[in-house]
Amino acid sequence: MRIIVLLLILVLASAESCQKDEDCAKYYFCNVGTCKHKHLFPLEGMEILGTVLVFVCSALANAAGQGGGPLMSLILLVLFNYDTYVALPMVQLIILGGSGIGFILRVPMRHPTRPRPVIDYYILALFTPPLLVGASIGVILGLIFPAWLILALLTLVLIYITYASATVSVKIFRKENAERAKVAEQNLIAEDEDKPTIVDESSIEITPDLKKIIDSEKRWFPLVPIFIFILVYSFAVFTSFLRGSSNHPSIIGVTQCTPAYWIMNLLIFAGFGVFTILVTCYIVYNTRKKINLGYNFDSYDIIWKCRPLTVCIIFGLLAGIGASLLSFGGALILAPVMLKIGLRPEVSAGTSTAIIVLTASISIIQYAIAGKLEMVYGLWFFGFSLLGSAIGISVVKGIVNKFKRGSIMVIVLTILMGLCAILIPAYGIVDMASKGTTDIGFRPYCS
Repeated sequence: MRIIVLLLILVLASAESCQKDEDCAKYYFCNVGTCKHKHLFPLEGMEILGTVLVFVCSALANAAGQGGGPLMSLILLVLFNYDTYVALPMVQLIILGGSGIGFILRVPMRHPTRPRPVIDYYILALFTPPLLVGASIGVILGLIFPAWLILALLTLVLIYITYASATVSVKIFRKENAERAKVAEQNLIAEDEDKPTIVDESSIEITPDLKKIIDSEKRWFPLVPIFIFILVYSFAVFTSFLRGSSNHPSIIGVTQCTPAYWIMNLLIFAGFGVFTILVTCYIVYNTRKKINLGYNFDSYDIIWKCRPLTVCIIFGLLAGIGASLLSFGGALILAPVMLKIGLRPEVSAGTSTAIIVLTASISIIQYAIAGKLEMVYGLWFFGFSLLGSAIGISVVKGIVNKFKRGSIMVIVLTILMGLCAILIPAYGIVDMASKGTTDIGFRPYCS
């Protein structure tokens, strides 16, 4: 995937010819006439600072259900002076480390009010096909769009997401206040009557079919959505080998930009479309079945109808394009979307983590096929991202449980996105101005 390659245009001296180390940029040395990045050890001052920032950003980002891709890109490009083509695969590895441990930590977590996982595997299954289609489209657009257009798109997306997150955080905070006031009022009534308020659950009729649904939701991994996810993910990986890339030939010998290549792409997109329709039909059927059986929905549960389904599919497609084209995990767009359609913040954060694992792992597979992974530095960052994520999620979970406010995670997300909205475009503009880039027009995909 060409994630931010055209965005920041940092073709540094690593690719330049040299005769001695002084001819190369900072952190580079001359090796057989070519500037190459230094080895991991010994770490220098800015590299130590960068490692600490990877740890801190991973803690904040994953606590809010994000991977922190834009900030990680900035750290590697500025503090480690890495070439963009080398930094981007490592960013995906960093994201996978943080989101991977975040996913593992959230798997046993339970829903705040219902006996089911905090991760909504049904909405994950719904997002998966359009996310992967969008990622494929983003690869193509990344090779065509000029840098200024990608920078403009990234700026607009980050500003919108910051605004949407801030709006949702205020809405959820107010809803939490209303719920607290209602509970306090009920407690006062109970005290006046000198008896506790008790919900008479015996009046709720649980039929065998309804009990079957409730029991299936108690599992850590509900079987049907997990099966759908694995099937679609396997399809995406297999077709990536079928399609091939400029650096890795197709396993069936299809050449890029030939009629057979474009026919294969259309068939792959059609396959994802079929998966999307099937998942949509299943989710609608499952929702209607619950309603007919008298299922006790949480106040934040989504009643799946045309509007929320359409919103999720469209934004899932856009999130996939953004993950591939603009260097952020799909959850950066989808987390505010899930909150906007009414999902509980704790559930949104857990589901977002699973989405990031999906998009980052697909990116890493493609980078590995192309032989673009710098493993030593990558594993170093992977470890600190993993550790930061584990600490950040645990600390924020403790704060949320103590104050009973899921809005805390949305506030953290808003702060993080606001930081990205300021730093990333500002750095990109300054860099392009200093480079005096002439990359202002669209480029042919098959050049």
